[in-house]
Amino acid sequence: MKQTIDEIRRLRGCINDLISVQALPAMWTGQEPAQIVSTLLDVLIGMLRLDFAYARLKDPAGESPIEMLRLPQSRNLTASPQTIGHVLQPWLEDAPQKWPVLVRNPIGDGDVSIMPLRLGLRDKIGVIVAGSQRADFPGETERLLLSVAANQAAIGLQEARLLSEQKRVAEELDQRVAERTSELLAANEQLEKEIAERMQAEQKLRRSEAYLAEAQRLTHTGSFARNVAAGKLTESSEQHSLTHSSDEHSRLYGFDPERGIPSSEEFRQRIHPEDRDGALEKFERAVAERTDVEVDFRTVLPDGTIKNLHAISHPVVNTAGDLVEYVGTVMDVTDRKQAEETLRRSEAYLAEAQRLTHTGSWALNVATGEPTHSSEEHLRLLGFDPEKDKPSEVEFRQRVHPDDRESVVETMDKAIGERTDFEADFRVLLPDGTIKYLHAIGHPVINAAGDLVEYMGTSWDVTERKRTEEALLKAQSELAHVTRVATLGEMTASISHEINQPLGAMVNNANACLRWLAASKLEEARQSAMLIAADGYRAGEIVARIRALARKAPPRKDWLDINKTIQEVITLTRSEVQGNHVSLKTRLGRNVPPILGDRIQLQQVLLNLIMNAIEAMRGVDEYLPRELWVDSEEVESTDVLIAVRDSGPGLDAETLDRLFETFYTTKPEGLGMGLPISRSIIEAHGGRLWATANASHTGAVFQFTLPISERAS
Repeated sequence: MKQTIDEIRRLRGCINDLISVQALPAMWTGQEPAQIVSTLLDVLIGMLRLDFAYARLKDPAGESPIEMLRLPQSRNLTASPQTIGHVLQPWLEDAPQKWPVLVRNPIGDGDVSIMPLRLGLRDKIGVIVAGSQRADFPGETERLLLSVAANQAAIGLQEARLLSEQKRVAEELDQRVAERTSELLAANEQLEKEIAERMQAEQKLRRSEAYLAEAQRLTHTGSFARNVAAGKLTESSEQHSLTHSSDEHSRLYGFDPERGIPSSEEFRQRIHPEDRDGALEKFERAVAERTDVEVDFRTVLPDGTIKNLHAISHPVVNTAGDLVEYVGTVMDVTDRKQAEETLRRSEAYLAEAQRLTHTGSWALNVATGEPTHSSEEHLRLLGFDPEKDKPSEVEFRQRVHPDDRESVVETMDKAIGERTDFEADFRVLLPDGTIKYLHAIGHPVINAAGDLVEYMGTSWDVTERKRTEEALLKAQSELAHVTRVATLGEMTASISHEINQPLGAMVNNANACLRWLAASKLEEARQSAMLIAADGYRAGEIVARIRALARKAPPRKDWLDINKTIQEVITLTRSEVQGNHVSLKTRLGRNVPPILGDRIQLQQVLLNLIMNAIEAMRGVDEYLPRELWVDSEEVESTDVLIAVRDSGPGLDAETLDRLFETFYTTKPEGLGMGLPISRSIIEAHGGRLWATANASHTGAVFQFTLPISERAS
């Protein structure tokens, strides 16, 4: 009875387990294969009290299989599923022939009974292994449960795989749809972008065409294209018809752009009759030779206006090598032609002006030292033939006079080093031995980067001027000599008085000497003889000064004590001063530095000013004071100032304006040369001579300055 009850309980438990196993697919709905197997292993471990449950699922894609292992909760084992699978591998290849299948326990000691369960046909899906150390495992009920569980798992896994495959296919389809949609969207965006870009390009093209048309209008340049099929332009053939003519191209020929492209005959008729055949024949030759063509010609517009045009065209050949057309541009060069003609006339005028004025222009490259420009007159100035010679810098230099060559080169090099203008006077020695005097001026040319590029300048022939200056200096010297002699003539009485004084003293001393000798007083006689000798020396010195002042000698500059020179002139005029009852006073500055000058010429200036002052005071009432001052002083460390003041009647405005004019004089017997010559002498010394009214007294003041030289400073 008890056995029957146990059997009933066992059967009831088995039925319950079968029901549980049958209910598993409901739990697996929507789960992944790994989740299904994991749930099944957990159920089997608990339901059959297994020592382990192992599963291996194959990957449909051929990747590595999925291995799982379940152990009772009481077991604490760290063995990996891969290790268990490796141990069980020999018993998983073929179906067992008998039960139980005993194998070495992969998770402990001893043996263990296992039951491999194949999932799917020929374990296509995978395999499940149940293991237990019980000797009666697997029993008939356990094999039934395991088989049912394996079948259910196979079905569930197959459905899961199908569902997974469906999901994968659906996902792939969704992905492909998404990708295709994305591609279509991208294509649509690209199309919209291309449409927008095309619209922008068309707008840019329209703007570009508008800009081009405006540029052509502003520059008077037109574009054209001409068909070059058989036929000749010279025969008015329409085979050479224009396929394109820009608005400006039509306007250049006097056509209205709105009426369309004119015919070739119309264009041909607008070419000036004198230029027509030559221009068209040149184009025909270019077509025959397939070369570029460039031609200048004139057009005659309906209103009679003549324009100068410059045309350039280029052949266009297709892929087959056939000449299709000529494209090119036509530019209105009327203004340029007129400018070129004006420039040619200007250059001709300049060349003629240079020839007439003996002035040449030049330019020198600073880097190479070679000339970059030399006008025809510049070449002629240096003795070269403008038609044949192209001299180098060395040849130019060789034409400079040997005595001037070094100084000219130094002046030029210094100017280049300092980037300054330069000016030089020098002589040139021509091949025929002729010597010319040239004056050259050069100016540096600096580029935008601040680099010195070249020197440009002019040279002109100053030979005649030099000769004129030399003749003028000679004439001035002779005139100055005449003036000095005339002045000395006026001073005859004064000179006689100056000489008579020592001569009279000599006679008196000679008589005294004779008396002392008669009285045998030798010492007194000796002293009288010494006085005679002193008076003789004094008379000789006076004569020497007069001779020096009167002689005709070339200018000679020496270092002079201006105060001493003033005293020497005052000595010569002492008799004139005394004879005219003039009070002469001097205020000569101390430490006045020496100046570089011609002693005789400066004496002449002082003598002329003092004599003029004495002459001016002769008309003053004898009861009124006749005063004459001669002053000297240093001014601002640069000049020495000499002033001659008198108390005469003074100078009126008209006299002041004309005082230094040649041949102007206020004296009845004057030559009008004294003051002009005096001014020229002072200016030749680098000074200045002028006259003013006497500020503190009546009379006039004549003043002149002389520069203090570097040696004096």
